[in-house]
Amino acid sequence: MNEIIGLHHLKGSLESLVNFVDLEFGTPRYLMLELPCDWRCCKDRIITSKYFYKLAEEYEPRGTRIIAGDRNRYIVDPPFPEWFLNFDEQLRKGEWQPETLGEGLKDFSKMLGEIIRYEIRLTLNRLSPAKTQKRNEGLLETFNEQNPDLTIVGDSHAQYLKSNRMDAHYTYFMIDSPLHHFLHMRDNIFWRTAVYDSLHISQLSKK
Repeated sequence: MNEIIGLHHLKGSLESLVNFVDLEFGTPRYLMLELPCDWRCCKDRIITSKYFYKLAEEYEPRGTRIIAGDRNRYIVDPPFPEWFLNFDEQLRKGEWQPETLGEGLKDFSKMLGEIIRYEIRLTLNRLSPAKTQKRNEGLLETFNEQNPDLTIVGDSHAQYLKSNRMDAHYTYFMIDSPLHHFLHMRDNIFWRTAVYDSLHISQLSKK
């Protein structure tokens, strides 16, 4: 049976999630994650949200084949200009060396402005029902094509997968914290489109 774990990928849940997966499923052979197709190229960028990348880094060395399920991520993910990507790479490699303090402040100000614009565009794109639907369709296509043992994605995507693959087993994973309980309650009242088969509540970890 295909296993789906849906969650809110917030800080503090990663270690508990790995412990849960190891206990319940062991090391999966094929693990589908909410990653774009080019995830290896962008995994080290400063702006990249690291949650699913860290899961890939956890399981790939164990022999798990990582499946990048979010093939339509580009629809919501705004592209960065070339100068930003170059600056990001210089920072990560320690090659950025401004000649003056003023030049350094100017570069950081420019970078911060680009990050703010990116976050605004990303938020607006995620609020688009049409773009969300297209992204979900890509996840489902990958799920059906690759037939992973285990899939870990954001809960809204997990609900879509479950709605279209009723044969899959869907676990809602959450942390025993006020924020996670609030999100769980909110989702059940306003957003839930698919009923989970199992609920797992883990203790808060430090990661």
